[in-house]
Amino acid sequence: MSERETDKPEQGDVGADEAVKAEKGADAAEQKAEVAEKEAEVAAKEAEAAEQKADAAEEEAAAARAEAEQKAEASPEEAAAAEARAEDAERKADEAIEEELAAKEKAEAARKEAEAAEEDAVAKGKKANAGPGKSAGDDKAGKKKKKSAPPVEEVAAAATPLPAARSVEKHVDDEEARPAAPAIIGAPYGLMGYFTTPADLFHACESLRDAGYVHFDAHTPFPVHGLEKAMGLKASRLPWFVLLGGFTGLSSAIALAWYTQAYDYPLSISGKLPFSYQVFVPIFFELTILFSALTCFVAVWAFGKLPTFSHPTMTHPAFPRATDDAFFISVEARDPKYDAGSTRRLLEKLGALDVQEVAQ
Repeated sequence: MSERETDKPEQGDVGADEAVKAEKGADAAEQKAEVAEKEAEVAAKEAEAAEQKADAAEEEAAAARAEAEQKAEASPEEAAAAEARAEDAERKADEAIEEELAAKEKAEAARKEAEAAEEDAVAKGKKANAGPGKSAGDDKAGKKKKKSAPPVEEVAAAATPLPAARSVEKHVDDEEARPAAPAIIGAPYGLMGYFTTPADLFHACESLRDAGYVHFDAHTPFPVHGLEKAMGLKASRLPWFVLLGGFTGLSSAIALAWYTQAYDYPLSISGKLPFSYQVFVPIFFELTILFSALTCFVAVWAFGKLPTFSHPTMTHPAFPRATDDAFFISVEARDPKYDAGSTRRLLEKLGALDVQEVAQ
């Protein structure tokens, strides 16, 4: 055996010792980096406090200077005292600013020291891992990684439990497990039935009104006088809009006649006044009626939400008779008093025929 072969174990021991030393150096560098980071945080907080102190001192100095300027006009003694206080406040403000700058410099130095310590720790850690074979530092790092990894049982316990799988046989064969099929497709609009005479419809509307229903409507083949009162409807706003349209038309006619005959191009006809209103009465009447009619037409379409090409009430099988010999009544589901069962019983009690639930 040669001398080189006999020296190999000694060189391996030396490499292991160097790896252990490098690992210890890396640990020490990490601790130093942590201490430097904490010092940097403390220095940053001190700098922030110093900055707040400087701001407060500047405000105090400004207030003292303003007080000195105000008292300068009162008496020399008060002015001198205020001036002294202002100078003292300004001196404190300067000291606070110097403290702030020093604290910021200290924080910056601590931050740089922390960065240097962290870089040193990283370099020493790489040096420890670069040794021959698997060093003690690798074993320690592996132990740390294993320690930081949560066990599988904890991960499974923290996971959200999934719902139990449905039984296919129960879904297919068990009739009790199936929900009842809805009577209609879509959200319900309400209940709807019809009467054969306008008198029955009139009394039914009165009964619904007295029962507290507010969202219901009547559909008749011809007007039934007094039905609005029986339903509890308020007076329509339509007459007020028509009146406003009539006044607008009359005002427009007067303005047109005056502007053309008395202001823009006045004419003297048979010695009469330029604006002789008797001549323009037909124009006043025509524009008043025209504007009233147009306003009424537009307001009816707007208030009636026309054109309505489809409405839930049209889905009732007997609704085509609403233009012939049937008097329908519909109660909307949005009514506070609406209940499918009790409302249906009330309508049937009032004599409604073919009461059905209609969809939106």
